[in-house]
Amino acid sequence: MNIKNTFRILILLSFILPLVGVSYSIFSIDSQSPQIQEIVSWHGYGGFFDTEYEEPSNTELLLFSALIIFVAVILAGCIGLFFFKKWGRTVVVISGALSLILLPFNGVIVELAYESALNEISSILFGAILAMSYLPPLSQEFENT
Repeated sequence: MNIKNTFRILILLSFILPLVGVSYSIFSIDSQSPQIQEIVSWHGYGGFFDTEYEEPSNTELLLFSALIIFVAVILAGCIGLFFFKKWGRTVVVISGALSLILLPFNGVIVELAYESALNEISSILFGAILAMSYLPPLSQEFENT
């Protein structure tokens, strides 16, 4: 397998793994003990999207809309990386930095162990993807587009 295909597979895995973790957590929560269900219910407490209230406020709706746009920008950046577009690297680096800056505003983060493991693997892959995109031989692919 050549380096370009490996790079593309890593990009796909960095998206698929967290989706698998979240999906499994959502569908398996009913099979967890009541104590685990109670703990997981605290996810997001004290953050922008505090789940304590039933009706979202206008501010929460606006923030949620911004979050959807942010995710779309990250996805666009990863598509740019997938096709070796120079702007893809820039978009992914900036959105990654913004993600780190916004992380403290998420409130309490509660994940089941396998979801956390898949998210950690995805983060490591994301770092590898960025490094590969800025180092030879793949960096030359981005300079050509």
